[in-house]
Order: sequence, then structure tokens, then C-alpha cells
Amino acid sequence: MEETGTWNLKNELKEKLLSEGGEAIVLNKNFGENLIALRIAVFDPFLFTKQFGAGQIKWRTHLISDFGTATDNEEDAALVVPVHKNVIRNFANIEIFDSGDEEEEDCLGWITIMEKCDGNLREKLKNGNATLKERKKIATGIKSGFEFLRKVGINHSDKKLANFLLIGDVVKVCDFGLVWELSGRKSYRKLGYTRRGTKYRDTRALFAGTPGFTHGYQIGGFGAADNDYFLFLFCDWKTIWSLNYRPIDNQEKTEIDKIILNCGVQNINDKYDVIFNITKIISLENVSGSFVIDDPNLTKSCQMSNLKQQMTKCNNLTMQNLTKNILDQKLSNLCVPISVTALLRFAIKNDLSFFDKDGDYTFEKILTNLTMRVYPRSLAGLNLNPKNEESQFQMNNIETLLERICKKTFLKDSGWEIIRKRSHGYHEESICEFEKGNF
Repeated sequence: MEETGTWNLKNELKEKLLSEGGEAIVLNKNFGENLIALRIAVFDPFLFTKQFGAGQIKWRTHLISDFGTATDNEEDAALVVPVHKNVIRNFANIEIFDSGDEEEEDCLGWITIMEKCDGNLREKLKNGNATLKERKKIATGIKSGFEFLRKVGINHSDKKLANFLLIGDVVKVCDFGLVWELSGRKSYRKLGYTRRGTKYRDTRALFAGTPGFTHGYQIGGFGAADNDYFLFLFCDWKTIWSLNYRPIDNQEKTEIDKIILNCGVQNINDKYDVIFNITKIISLENVSGSFVIDDPNLTKSCQMSNLKQQMTKCNNLTMQNLTKNILDQKLSNLCVPISVTALLRFAIKNDLSFFDKDGDYTFEKILTNLTMRVYPRSLAGLNLNPKNEESQFQMNNIETLLERICKKTFLKDSGWEIIRKRSHGYHEESICEFEKGNF
């Protein structure tokens, strides 16, 4: 059945909806005298179809009381799970299997009972009501949560703000859909923390992420292995988006350096320096809101592994003989990053005479890096869960995108450098320039 991009919920469930994604929803639920969060995750699209019947499945229920606390990342059969004050607590999980799956190896979905939180970090920072003291505590908590997860073999790869939940002033890392898991423990899967499969044992096999919060390794290449969540805590909402994505020159960089130094920070890329020495939230005057990626459609993770399949309708991925489906993009103006991708491929092949023998600069890989890292955009028409309303929020200006390709921002390399270095065997350093012309 073709995906519609929406969950078909009855009114009483819509009133209890906490969050909605392409693969899972989270609902408010009373459990005895306690209010909990109920997460329903569907891994197999068969469960969405009308052919699905209750008699075709079986399930296994697991309680947190059945497990101990993980302390290492050994590959063993220990019945342990990640328990930490800065990691979301799963109290119970139901694994759903096909009734014919005797070995119960191919899980179709989860129903997970989790602790109920008050909200998420994105909402709190966007509203601007977090004090500097609160921000420091949250930053320390996130750091502690990630350090613990790495210790027990879970490398989290979806560090977007919405995945940091809050109970009072205590932060909880949640959503383990995009992880690199080292131990392979079945117990992690049983309680709803990690999924089975080689895809989740190698970060380069994920080929998925959230626009603006994705590092190079998880989309099949190389690049910074960190994410941008940290500095969101210490800048006001418009300022951090501007520092990340607004192209600047050297004079502007010098002026911003002075502002940051006046906030007590010597090195903005040193987390310890920022946490211990910052005296006030970093804020730029008269900063434009045009670079603020403030739409919920850009805060969900995208599975990019199907991008090549979607684009095989084009000859050799050179954007020849385009179909209406590719051109339309549900009116999301994706023609701009698509056109710039074609331009970059032409420059790499012809202007630089670079022979891409390893296939590191194919059309879909450049487009992925362009829209996930350089200048985050929603891949509405190419996404697994296209939504009609995604066409209403984003405008893609060709001049702005080309300027971002050619220039650095305060916190990031030029788009050309990011794309050039996506491969281990990248081509020689070069300069990217563009000029406006009249035709």
C-alpha cells in the first residue's frame, strides 16, 4: 500500500498524541495511577496495510525488572540494559513478530512503555526561557548520557534537539532509531533500545539522519563525527542558526569573535571552555531569521538509502530525461539543490578532471550531503514519508545556496569543502566561485 505520510488515528488518540514520526508515534497513557508515555514503532510496512490481521502476529513482553544495568560493551548474552539518569527509561517493551517466525529474529515492531517527560529541548530553547544555569546543567547531562551510552556500546547518531527530553531540569537522551551498536546484545533489543541487523553495527551503513544534525560517517562518507546540538544551548535561537548557515567574510568573523570573547568564551569549539567559562548567552544583534530552520518537517530523521532507487528514473543519475515525479517534488522547490548538485558534479568531472573511480561523488551522495549538512532542506518528494504540507514552508533561493557553497559560515567550512572532503580519497583543494549574469 502506498504511504500517505500520516497516521490514521481516532480522535481520542489524537488528543493523547505527544509526537509523531514516520516510523513511530508516542502517546500519553494512564497506567494505573501513573502517567506514562506509550511508544508504538512499526518496522515493517505490512503492519500498515489492510491485509494485516491480528492472527498473523505473536508477541513477547519484557519488563525492566527482568534485566540488570549494563556496565560495559562486551559481546555476551548478559541480561542487561542501559540504565542512567540521563537516558530515557523504558519500563516495558512488547516485541511483535510474524506468527511464522519460529526463531523470533525478525521483529516487526515495538510497543514500549516509557517514562513520561515534560517536553523537549527544542521547544525550550526556541521559547528562549532557559537560563544560563539551566543550559549548563542540560549540557552536562547530555554529555554524561552520551558517555554512558558509549561505555555500554551504543553510539547515538540522531543528536537533534527534539531527542533530548526534559523532566524538570533533568535531561534524558531518547530515540535509538539511528545508532551504532557494538555489543549486539539481545537484551538491548528486548527492552526496546536497539534494533537487530548489520545496519546498526556500522555507522557508515546507516545512511540516514536529520537535516542539520548529521555527520559525514552516517551518510556513507567522511567528515566531522560530532553534531551541532551543543552550541544551541549557549546561543539564542536566531544566532545559532546564523552562525551555522549564514555565509560570512573575514571581517564579519572577526566581529563575531569579539562578541563571543565578551561572553567569556576563548574557544567556542571547546565544550569544556564553553561550559565552565561562558558568562552570558551568545547573541548577535539584528541577526536575520532567514536561516532559522524552524519547521517540524526538518526535525525528523530521513532514511536516505532509498534515494538512489528513487532517482534511477534519471539516466545514469545525471538528471537527464527527468520524470514529472522528480521535477515536481510536491512543489517543495527541491529543483534548486538538485540543479546545484548537477552543477557540482559537472565541475568535479570537467573543471577538475577528477575521475570518481570509487563512486564517492555520485549524484545522490552529493545531494544527500548538500541537503543534510551544507544547507539543510526537507527532501519532501524523495523522503520515505512525503507530506503535502512540506511544500508550504521552505524557499530555496539559488543565489543563497551558491553563496553557501562558496563561502564559510562562522562554524562551518564552505559547502564546497564539506562535499570535497566527504571521501577519503578526495580531489585536490580548489576554489569555488560564482557570478551573477543576465540571460
